[in-house]
Amino acid sequence: MHRCLLILEVISEICLYLSDQDSHRSLASLAQTCHALQDPALDHLWRTLVGFAPLVKCLPNDMWIEVDKGSGTKSLTISRPLRSAEWTRFRTYARRVHGLVHHDKIDPDSYTHIHSSVFIALGSPVIPGPLFPELRCLVWNDIENEEAFRFLNVALGEKTQVVQIALPDPNKNSTSSTYSYSTKRPTITPALRFLPSIARCAQLEVLELGYPRFTSQDNPYSDATTELVLQLQSLDDLSCGSLNEDALVHLGRLPSLTSLSFTLPAGNVAERLMGQNMFPNLDSVDIQSGSSLDEACAFLAVLAKRPKSLTFTVPKLIHHMLRKLINQLAPGDVDESGSSKSDEIQANTHTELTFDAYTIVIDRNFPAVIPLEEEALRLSDLAPLFKFRSLEHLEIEDWMAIVLSDSDLGELAAAWPNIITLSICGKYGWPAEPQVTFAGVLSVLRLCPKLEALGIVFDARKTEGLFRATNNDDSALESGSGAHQGQGYTRPGAGVCNTSVETLLLGNSPIDDAKRIAAILSDVAPNVKSINSWDETAHGNVHDASRMRAMWKTAEEWISTFASIRKEERAWKALEGPQLPTS
Repeated sequence: MHRCLLILEVISEICLYLSDQDSHRSLASLAQTCHALQDPALDHLWRTLVGFAPLVKCLPNDMWIEVDKGSGTKSLTISRPLRSAEWTRFRTYARRVHGLVHHDKIDPDSYTHIHSSVFIALGSPVIPGPLFPELRCLVWNDIENEEAFRFLNVALGEKTQVVQIALPDPNKNSTSSTYSYSTKRPTITPALRFLPSIARCAQLEVLELGYPRFTSQDNPYSDATTELVLQLQSLDDLSCGSLNEDALVHLGRLPSLTSLSFTLPAGNVAERLMGQNMFPNLDSVDIQSGSSLDEACAFLAVLAKRPKSLTFTVPKLIHHMLRKLINQLAPGDVDESGSSKSDEIQANTHTELTFDAYTIVIDRNFPAVIPLEEEALRLSDLAPLFKFRSLEHLEIEDWMAIVLSDSDLGELAAAWPNIITLSICGKYGWPAEPQVTFAGVLSVLRLCPKLEALGIVFDARKTEGLFRATNNDDSALESGSGAHQGQGYTRPGAGVCNTSVETLLLGNSPIDDAKRIAAILSDVAPNVKSINSWDETAHGNVHDASRMRAMWKTAEEWISTFASIRKEERAWKALEGPQLPTS
């Protein structure tokens, strides 16, 4: 072997290149070349482990059994406890792991299920210390296997910096798939026993605990989560369930914390925390409330500064509460000395605002029951947010009355030229007939060049005025069957073409001609890949909902085809002259 290959830096660069190429087979071959290359190659080969099966299969063949369950699925089990030599072999590979990702179902069509016998066998090591002493990142999603949490008790070490774990519902009977709730203290499950062990990760910066949906009153993980959080001093990003007042006070004093997602406890906790100047460096806040938007809104007064990203998740968005919150986010621009705050400061305060309702109740008579004049969301309600010129994401999702016109949509687009995601009840739709037409949509596409996702309800049946006859021989692709030979039409957007938009959330937008709509969208938004409309949960019983949804899906499928035709036509025109027809 050449002497340059004895230099550790050279070997590391070679291994790093093979790692970047995702060439596991080459790294394994390199490790078998000679002793000098073995350790560096194995370090890179095992550095990031996606799936738990490779670790099990490094044990002797007589220990593990892989059974084919059919349909591409397999089950991996361990038949006996590990002996001392086998523990040493396991640790030879486990000590090299820096990132471990485990999903019970990585691929629904082809995955290896890790049987509980594996975690039982590995959950009682005979050698002291964590199984993964160099582990930096753990991503774990296996809520069906309780034994996995006993194994995780001995897996984490002091160097772990990122923990993302999905937790099971302890109220769910795993064998019968039924739920039973009790007012008594929750059963101490393996998952509940595991949570305190995370505290040994002294360098932990990111903690994401994925729970089933609970209210703040019935979350069985609340106490354990609070006790855990009180022991963590270096958190940068925390996502969890309900936290009590003590935990919030502790987090509010952490200068490292920049992102927080949690469920507000009941009992007006925010009022008791006011005046403490908490969360000095918080940039992103995701607040879930089991009661109302007012409760979530009150928490903003606790923050030392306004975060750039705000998400509110509540059972129901009430119009007057939403309007109150928007006004609180954009107050009258007067500082403590009484002088006016600069527009530049306000413009960069918020970049992401999300208002989401997780309980969607569709009242078929909603437009008739609630007066639109009093309860509808209008341009004037959103106008206070216009000062945030750097706004990149605005999402308001609920079944609520909306009164917006084409000109209103144009004003929204002009106010937020940097918007990336804009959705105003585009997921579930609007109760009343939309006033917005293609003209309003074209304004957004023209004024928001960075837009990637648009959620809006508009009347796609109204396409009048989008096409004007011309004297040239342009293609009549958009004009449909009514085109006359020799007569061309202008492009529907008069040249508007937004290539950034890939997703449309169109709620209950009415449509009557899928092919015509696809032809229009392929010209003004040729890169649209997904159109979601007429949500089955919200509109399952609405007359014609399935037909409308099918037409929008047909339009989605035709957009790329029409866009390809246009591209080819224009390419031929550029090469061979203006006499060729083009759209």
